[in-house]
Amino acid sequence: MGQAPFGLPPLSSGRMTTNQTHRKIIPNEDETVGELPNNGENSDAQIFNSLILVGTVLGKRTVSWQAFQNVVSAMWSPVHGVIVKKLDNNRYLFVFKHPKDRNRALTEGPWTFDKFLIVLAEVGENESPNNVALEWSEFSIQIQGLPLNKINHTVAAHLGNIIGKFISADIEEGRYDSTLRIRVAIDINKPLKRILQVAREGVNL
Repeated sequence: MGQAPFGLPPLSSGRMTTNQTHRKIIPNEDETVGELPNNGENSDAQIFNSLILVGTVLGKRTVSWQAFQNVVSAMWSPVHGVIVKKLDNNRYLFVFKHPKDRNRALTEGPWTFDKFLIVLAEVGENESPNNVALEWSEFSIQIQGLPLNKINHTVAAHLGNIIGKFISADIEEGRYDSTLRIRVAIDINKPLKRILQVAREGVNL
């Protein structure tokens, strides 16, 4: 019998005893052949997930894997490197060697390949990269013409959630201008709004 998957003990033939502190591994409908201890912490999975992203090139049916790997490596310039693994259905798994490199790729976009948007997402602790929903992409947005007393986190969050999902705001104390800079996740399945007007007391901002 070959080697067991990462983190699992080798499996022997026949059924194994189960108890309430274990979860069954069921590769088919006929027989339970192994068990996975539930240690509660899942520290190895948490560490690995902090190093990976899953993504796709939106709207591009054919992607040269080698060209794509070269472009994202040069674009992100990870200090500790990144490995690009091809999955099914125009999906890619990005395996970084340091969380800082991974977080930069996730938070400093949007990124494009051959003028097509690269959609990235984190992988949940018990999620398969092939099943992660790739529906949101982060953008940096400038909202101009606001009164100075409206340049604050409350207004930023309110407007960000009108546009999409508010993530963060770049508000520096002592910077006096009428531009609010926010980070927002936008649903890529919906058409982009070129202009958004927000009214306050009958006056459009």
